[in-house]
Amino acid sequence: MAKLFRSLARSSARRWIYISLLILGLVCYVYVEIERLDMGSETPAEVRHPAHRKKRVPRNETDANGQPLPKRSWWGGPEEPKPANPLDITIVTMYLRLGPVKRADGTVTEEKDYLEWMRTWGWLTNTVVAYFDDDEMLAAFKNIRKSQPADKTILVRVNRTDLSSFDDLEDVRKLFADPEYPKFEPQTVNAEWSCATNAKYDILQRVLDEGHVKTETLAWLDIGLFKPLLKETVHKKNAPFTLELPDKFNASKIGLSEVGPGDKISKLRPWEIIQKDLVWTAGGFVLGTKEKMQEFITSYKAAQDELLEHDMISADMHTISAIYTPQMVKRGPPEAKAYICRDGWFGIRGTVTKYGCLAFLCKEAAETRAKARMKAQGL
Repeated sequence: MAKLFRSLARSSARRWIYISLLILGLVCYVYVEIERLDMGSETPAEVRHPAHRKKRVPRNETDANGQPLPKRSWWGGPEEPKPANPLDITIVTMYLRLGPVKRADGTVTEEKDYLEWMRTWGWLTNTVVAYFDDDEMLAAFKNIRKSQPADKTILVRVNRTDLSSFDDLEDVRKLFADPEYPKFEPQTVNAEWSCATNAKYDILQRVLDEGHVKTETLAWLDIGLFKPLLKETVHKKNAPFTLELPDKFNASKIGLSEVGPGDKISKLRPWEIIQKDLVWTAGGFVLGTKEKMQEFITSYKAAQDELLEHDMISADMHTISAIYTPQMVKRGPPEAKAYICRDGWFGIRGTVTKYGCLAFLCKEAAETRAKARMKAQGL
């Protein structure tokens, strides 16, 4: 009996050895066939003798029309696209060469200042669509954005003559030349600067029309708004950062940063806002879904035209405030949510805390979520 069991065991072991060798042979055969097909018209003999193989030609990375082919996964099928982040924001900005600009505090902003402030854009990981009317500044910005993947930056050359706000330049100059017109640097003194701030909404319209926004949400961001990040007490040097929607962001509203009390502005006439240089919200960061941003652009351009028809204009933030006055709000602009920040938040002091409030809240929201994910992973 013992001999019988030993005989059966040896027979079973041999059977499994035969099966294993058969499977291994099939695997080798399949591999050789795949290699032969992959290399064109090579024969099995050529495969068995590497010295006679044809030189492998890399697969084309584009189709017949020059469009990139879909990436392939490790098993040869199409690579699954990464799921879109619903909190992601496409960032839009613009630089127009205006020469030195005198500010309300007496300081003068020059091109070298913008070049310094633009360094922060090399750390921003969001997709950026940027418009320039100057080749040198465009090249400088392109170089700054090299630290980000190429598909995260879209650069567009633009002429100010293509922007409808500059069609009004001569009318604005005449208004500002009137000695009776209110004088506030630079918004009611420098006509080019005034037109440039209103041209933000020409650019936002273009970016939507040209299909550059692949996320559900987009934001206008002034090119120098994040200059506080250049201080290492505020932000670690060269550290990447991201902007995401703040918690409980209401997609049915436009997001802005509050500068002055909204209840006071809402009781004024547009002329009083310009005459007294009163501001409800800043214009350096404007956040909204594509649908709401389109509504806001339409309301903004209509308000801009109406103000000029009545011989008044100033900067973008004054136009925004005018939209929500009793005279204009009845035209149905999208509802706006003004975010409030206090001096000292984010390690920042001064008016930039107010003017950049929502932008810094978006940065903080992304950082908070990143820390939470790391904690959950035990990192």
